[in-house]
Amino acid sequence: MDQNIVDEAVEAAAALGRKVVVLATNLRNADALARRFELAAPEAYVSGISRIAGRRKIDFHSGGSVRFLSTNQSGRGLAVDRIIAPRDASPETLANFIPMTAASEDGQITGY
Repeated sequence: MDQNIVDEAVEAAAALGRKVVVLATNLRNADALARRFELAAPEAYVSGISRIAGRRKIDFHSGGSVRFLSTNQSGRGLAVDRIIAPRDASPETLANFIPMTAASEDGQITGY
């Protein structure tokens, strides 16, 4: 993943209070991405880091967050402002996650 995408997502969550979800092809890759984002997130802005049951999340004092999911997991019930997905994700996979942005004014999808 390009460092600019990591930095942009962290900035959106930390400074702007956006809810971001990062999709990975499997849980191992999601964990690796989560570690990379944790290193990029300024400690002063982080209010908490969760690593529970295969789901990782970084919460920020601004109310924003970055959540990490495998494309095999469900995004059901989540509302997010931005989705960062693998460029090789199938249209069916993306269709499962796009409804998470329905309530957002941003509703951005970025490929990596």
